Amino acid sequence: MTYKYKCGNEIIRVFVWNDDFHNEVSVEDTKTRKSYDRTIREDENGKFFTWNRNKIYLNDWIKISMKELKEKIENGEWITSDDLCQAIMTDGIENVRFMVPLNTTCGLFFLKTRYARWKKDGIEKLNRTTKLF
Repeated sequence: MTYKYKCGNEIIRVFVWNDDFHNEVSVEDTKTRKSYDRTIREDENGKFFTWNRNKIYLNDWIKISMKELKEKIENGEWITSDDLCQAIMTDGIENVRFMVPLNTTCGLFFLKTRYARWKKDGIEKLNRTTKLF
């Protein structure tokens, strides 16, 4: 996942693997548009990497809240799935409510999912039908 970190007076973008197998991160240099690998090390304060003589801890990424993410969406700003994941990690999944449209374009087919409610014997039931047109 790509995280943003504050390094001195600049913000850097860093790709961090979500596993224990990799022991390095990839830092994107915005000036040269190149990616540089940095080794992850650990001290008494946690895991870190270095960039421009600065020690940057993996847990010190720039946090974004769900409220900030919502404002970015409403302002038409570019957001990524990483931004969504990081907002969930910041605020917790219990503070998230997803509203997903039911109509989805799928290749040459149009996938339409319908939910119908009906009452039978006084019990309300939910029926789901999927049609490819």
